[in-house]
Formats: sequence, structure tokens, C-alpha cells
Amino acid sequence: MAAGENMTNDKDRILVVAVDALGWRTQLASLGPIVEQRGDIELDILKYTSPRPLRILLKDIYPGPLHRRLSLVSQAQMAGWVLKQPLARQMAAHRYEAALFLGHFTAAAALPASFSLPFSVYADVTIALAQRRFGARGFRQADLDLERRIFEKARHVFGSGETIARSIVEDYGIDPRKVSICPPLIHFDGLNAPLATQPGQDLAGQAKIGFIGNDFNRKGGNILVEAFGRLGGGSTLEVVTQASAHRDDLPGVSFRSNVPHAELMKDFLPSLDIFVLPSREDLSPLVLIEAAAAGLPVVASNVGAIPDIVQDEQTGLLVPSNDVPALTAALRRLVDDPALRRRLGQAARQRAVQFYDVNRNSETLLDRILATTTVKKVA
Repeated sequence: MAAGENMTNDKDRILVVAVDALGWRTQLASLGPIVEQRGDIELDILKYTSPRPLRILLKDIYPGPLHRRLSLVSQAQMAGWVLKQPLARQMAAHRYEAALFLGHFTAAAALPASFSLPFSVYADVTIALAQRRFGARGFRQADLDLERRIFEKARHVFGSGETIARSIVEDYGIDPRKVSICPPLIHFDGLNAPLATQPGQDLAGQAKIGFIGNDFNRKGGNILVEAFGRLGGGSTLEVVTQASAHRDDLPGVSFRSNVPHAELMKDFLPSLDIFVLPSREDLSPLVLIEAAAAGLPVVASNVGAIPDIVQDEQTGLLVPSNDVPALTAALRRLVDDPALRRRLGQAARQRAVQFYDVNRNSETLLDRILATTTVKKVA
């Protein structure tokens, strides 16, 4: 289409640059129906995938020190280089009112002075927070400066939770008037209602515990297996992870892989009594929100922005990362106390349904993006 196509189009056209990863794909899938319902916006999606050699390197060496040096900002530098030409072609082919970068490091491509389109960024982590919460090392001051430049040039900055938004303001000196919280966009349509009677809901000392995480070690799967082994009793643990992590020598533990997301939402989560994600390192894992919406009490590690999702002693229990005794104690509390499981699970579901209302949050996101535009359409 010609560059002036939107001058006779009633719809505002927004370019979305998104990291091609499961979490961002999930949020885009949730945003799509809202855009269709509004009828006043068109979204064009430009997906970013890091070059395959870099992905292989990060996978093979994780979580060694080199990975930390190749972490967020090196990805930003790579994204700026990889996206330069595709972004230029996209903007030459269409006229946009605004842009949104999902995964804020991709906005490094918008830093050159030649990029004049008003844009917003959505961040689910910052370097400063990563350094504090799980000791990310190897970053230089130049890395933090690059991240600050992204936040400064953006017309609006969305943080996935209070912790992220606070870091953007306090660690990077960004004007709080252009920073807001936008919880992850998740549809709960495919999630079955919590079972009226969970498998071990009313039985002290017995519970069905679940874990979902393909990156088994980083998500704390091995820590969970060890803690579960210390529980004893009649509980079971069901693990959904990559096939290479499967073991057949653990009593009471079963492994599954390649489970479709729809099945996890419809059958797996609602069948559990407790969900556990004791990540060593993490950002804002969407599975914790899905588990909460399923009415499950959650045990998770206190890393990244997880405390924004799991409210300690209110919707779940938080434990230090890589701490098997603390994880064992938290699991034992829930296994031995069905009333506590019910109370935390009910509170988790109520908060998930209210705070993560995808319709309200999507409308807020889209309205604030459009408010950044300086383009005036001609009737």
C-alpha cells in the first residue's frame, strides 16, 4: 500500500514489534480479539527472533557467566541490527500512527534519529532489577545507559507489574508520568473452572502437586524434585517439561512433555491441588497467572517480578530461590493444611480474574499507545 493509505482509512494503524517467544505470542493472541471488537485499530506484527547461532549458544552455556554477558542488552544490540532493515521496509510500505515494542530491548531499533514514529515499550524486566533479584553479572554501565535511552525516547513505558514500573522510574530516572503498569494480557477462556473437589482438597497430608517449565533446571524443577522427595506421605508430583529432563526413578513423580497449551489450561491445571515454580531466575512467568486463575495456591521463588504475581501468605507462598529446605517447608504447610490451600487458592483466583482482566488491560494499553501519536489523519 502507499505511504498515505491511512489518510482515507478510519482505523489507526499500529506497528507491533514482538519477540517471537511463547509469552509474547500468548499476549498477542489475547490482544487480537480486543482489537477486532474495537474496530478502530489495525495491528501489523513484526516478529523478532534472535539469530540461530546466538540462540544455540545461549541454550548450550546457560546459566554460565558468558550467558550473563550476552543477556538483555547484548540482545538489544543484536535486535537493533537484525530489525533495522525489516523495520525500514515495513514502515516504507505502510503508514503508522504509532508503534509498540513487546520486549523492550527490541526498541534499540528505534534509537536512531531517523526513527521518528512515536513508540511505546512494554518491559517485563530491567537490568537493574535482574542484578538485584538474581545477581545478573557482566553488564557494563554502557549497557544500563542503552536501556535508559530506550526508556527515555519511548513516548510511554509499560511495566508488567509494580516492581518493573518502580525500577524504570527509580533506577533509570524516567518521568513517572509516562510509566504505567499493564499486567500481562491473558485470556482465561480456555481454562476450566476449578474442580468443586480437588483430588486431595480435603485430605491433610495428601495433595496433587504440579509443575510446568520446559527449562527444567532454570525453572527450579530439580529443586522441586528434591524437596518433594523429603515430604514423604501420599502426595504426588506431576511435571510437564522437556523430554530430556524425564526420570523414572522417583517414587510419586510422573513426567510429561509436549502437552498442548489448551490441554494444560483445560485439564491439567484444574486437576491440581498446588502449583509450584521455584525458579532460580525468572521474569514474569505467565503460568503463575494461569495457575492462580485455576484457583490454585502457588509456591514460587522470590525472584524477578514474581512477587507482583504471587502475594506472599495471601495468594500463595514465596520462598528464596535455590533453597530446598524452605521449599520443602512451604510444600509441607500446604500439603498438611487443606483449609490453607483453599483460602490461598480462592484468593488467587479472585485476584487473577480482577487484576488480569484482559479486556480492561488491553483497552488501557491501546488507548495509551494512541495517545502518544502526533499524526493527524485527514478525513
